[in-house]
Amino acid sequence: AVWLEQGNAVVLQYLDGATIKTVYLGFPLATSTGSGQATTSSTQRSVRIQFLPNNIADIAASPGGKSTAYILGSSSGIDGYTAKSDGSNAKKLFSLSLSQVNLSWPSQGALIAQSKSAAGVPGIAFAVDTKSGAVSPLLYAPGLSVTADSSFAHVVYQSVTDGTTVRSTYSYDIKTGVHKPLSFDPFPEKCLWSVAATSTLYCAAPLQYVPPNYLDLWHQGSASVADSIFSFNIMLGRSTILAAPGSNDGGALSDIAELALSPDEHYLSFVTKGGRTLWGVRLAQ
Repeated sequence: AVWLEQGNAVVLQYLDGATIKTVYLGFPLATSTGSGQATTSSTQRSVRIQFLPNNIADIAASPGGKSTAYILGSSSGIDGYTAKSDGSNAKKLFSLSLSQVNLSWPSQGALIAQSKSAAGVPGIAFAVDTKSGAVSPLLYAPGLSVTADSSFAHVVYQSVTDGTTVRSTYSYDIKTGVHKPLSFDPFPEKCLWSVAATSTLYCAAPLQYVPPNYLDLWHQGSASVADSIFSFNIMLGRSTILAAPGSNDGGALSDIAELALSPDEHYLSFVTKGGRTLWGVRLAQ
């Protein structure tokens, strides 16, 4: 599920036999009284349903959720498209001669298309201009996975040279080209950037040792450890433990699969892998 339009719509993907289906659901908006309070209407309004093309390999929402980007397979690799949140007004934006690609939309003006990560396998990430469709190489490293901030000024990335020796995580300043090692070793796909303070990154990462190829094993379902929640200041290069679920902080030991921030960023919520239980953490203000 990819939430859009500030929670008023969602795009869902599911399997119909061997076909990947993608459907947009637009929920009716609540009306409001003169005092600003939401009211319910006596006339029931239906959810708006619209299907996007079949076999979308990956889909991402723009900041604010008014648009989507998605990729479809082609004879030479993949084609990338942008469209309105409901899939209408779609236009082809770019093409890549790669077949296994993940897509993200961190900044209004830029997409990231990156090869799927695997320990020791050469990986590459491209920046795609959302207006012109211009594609430019961003990073290249073995076992590469990346995440970028909303201003598209900094990238945090991890490189895994092979499954048994080295895993390293860095911040990369896109303007200066400077790479700096992080003070801890998070997995970029388990990280989330603050919008209120673009220099802040929230991550779920284990406190205990895990092998360099842990993320491969995690995706395969053959490895699982409890995560703690960190914040990282990209400008100061400083990490802080915010919560350790299952400790004196409360909650339960959690292998964290997904993170989300409330609109006011007073709360961070997460979903556990496997059990899919939902938890929340109040952030210090």
